Formats: sequence, structure tokens, C-alpha cells
Amino acid sequence: MVRSYCVGSGLWKTDLVRGFHRPLTDGLWTKPTPERNYREVSTGLAIAALTVAAVAAVFSGLSWAEVKRSAHAAEGSAGAAERSAKVAEAADRRARTPQLTIILDNPVEAPGDRAIYRVRNDGPRDLDALIVSRPRPPDDPGGIKYPFAVTGGTQGWADDEITLGPIPMGQEVRFTLCCSAAVELPEFRVRMACRAEDDIWTLNELLPSPRMPSRDSSP
Repeated sequence: MVRSYCVGSGLWKTDLVRGFHRPLTDGLWTKPTPERNYREVSTGLAIAALTVAAVAAVFSGLSWAEVKRSAHAAEGSAGAAERSAKVAEAADRRARTPQLTIILDNPVEAPGDRAIYRVRNDGPRDLDALIVSRPRPPDDPGGIKYPFAVTGGTQGWADDEITLGPIPMGQEVRFTLCCSAAVELPEFRVRMACRAEDDIWTLNELLPSPRMPSRDSSP
């Protein structure tokens, strides 16, 4: 290999054997090497990958937010539908609640202690059975028991409850209450369990007073 000085350029020129001449450099630009190309391509690919990842993250966040909004909307719709169904069911049950009319057959004066009551089924459907619990007046300090019985029945006086029915619409059943011989009587309220097929309603009904109204109380 022979080295010679290139006049006017201040650079050395190197001539290789076999007549190959290496290009001169001007100090401002050098021929790219394979290593430099690889670094530039790798950097570009990395930047592109980060950009794609960022865009995907944005769309993923938007999609998740939309999914959450859709889930909340569906949950709200399901809750509203369930509440509407419960309201409709409660309204239907109220419409089917038995309407009972309790009538005192004949008022009695003290010391009479037998009061007969008639219970009429005013609908809206036939009743398979009516279970009446014995009245337990809360304002009775003596703790007196007031037994009762199915009027005309053969089972005698009951201390707890009696069963009346079945009672078709518009029909009546009767029971007799032993109200004691006292002049002043407590308020008698009874619990009635009405059954029609698979439906059961529990009603609390006030019985008319067994005593005849006082003559002095008339207007």
C-alpha cells in the first residue's frame, strides 16, 4: 500500500493494491455503516410501537368506559323493571284482598254474656276457609279470657281460634262470643286469616260492641 499527499486538500490519499481507490472524505459527510442503519431502524420501530400502544390504550380506555356505562344502564333498567314488577304484584294482591263485613246479630244488655256475630264475604273471590283468633283486649286489666265458638257447631267453646268456612261470595258464617256479664266491656278486636287456594291474607278486624247503645246516648 502506497500513501501520497494530495496537494491542495490537506488530506492523505491511500491507494490499495489491485488498483482500488478509497473515496476521499471532505470532513462533512461519511458513508453510513450497517451498524448505524440498524440503530436508526430500531429507533424508528420503537417509536412506532410506542405510538401504536398509546393509541390502543386510548381506545381501550374509551371502550372500557363505554362498557361500564352500558353495564350501569342495564343494571338501572333491570332494577326499574324489578321495582315495577313488585309494585304491580303488590297492587294485584291488594285488589284481591278479601272484603269482610262483620255484623252484630243482636245487641245484648248486661248481664247477658252471649253475642252472636255474622261475617259476610263481600268478595272479590270465594274463601276456602276463615280462621278467627280469640280477642285479647290490651286494655283489660283483669286478663279475662273471652271464649268463643262456631254458632250451632258441636265442638264447644274454643280458647284460641275457630275455623269458619268455606264462605262463597255473598254468603255469611256466624260465631258466638262469650263477652262476660259486665256492663262496661273492652274493645274486641280479632285476627282473621283468610285462605283462597294458595293465597292467605291476615286481617285485624274490630267487632261491634255487644252492648246495646245507652238510651241516654241517642241524639
